[in-house]
Amino acid sequence: MLHSLSRNIAVFLFDDNDKFPLEVYIYGIEICLSSLIGIVAILIISFMIGRFFEGILYIITLFIIRSCTGGYHAPTYFKCNLIYIFSYLCTIKFYNFLSKQYLIFNNYFCLIIMIISIIIIWLYAPVENVNKKINEKSKKKFKRLSIIEIVLSSFVAILILCMFHFYQALVIFPTFFVIDISVLVEVILSKRRNKK
Repeated sequence: MLHSLSRNIAVFLFDDNDKFPLEVYIYGIEICLSSLIGIVAILIISFMIGRFFEGILYIITLFIIRSCTGGYHAPTYFKCNLIYIFSYLCTIKFYNFLSKQYLIFNNYFCLIIMIISIIIIWLYAPVENVNKKINEKSKKKFKRLSIIEIVLSSFVAILILCMFHFYQALVIFPTFFVIDISVLVEVILSKRRNKK
């Protein structure tokens, strides 16, 4: 269904005189539509459970950092969005726990999560996908960018927490775990693929 819709949009917008073949545009439109479906689903769920700001922060953090780290890619758009929604719900569960613990452990809890994420990213990111190969120079650049993004977003979140008591910023930390798990899953799967 998504492919048919993307094809119709591509046929309407592009023709044979364009720079790339029609299939390239269809693929790009499919990715955009699938991402849009996932984002809208997260925002609707966030609104329904009273966590709208957390949903926005989750989406922004995930997209910014994951664009540099890479990670697991589901074989279909449906599975991709299902995992995306499930990951968000797990993030909110962890966020609820973290927001209660934050009062006890203060910023140390957040710093521990940040350090764990940096270690995982340092050891394994960026991970290649079968459809997206990365050269050595780009790998080093993406690794540095990933770590900088994690450190900056952590300190901004902690600063917002300390100055404004805006506890929604805590959702950034469980989002790091979603990215870490995505990276680790892709590393394990790529090792299995290489053994075959």
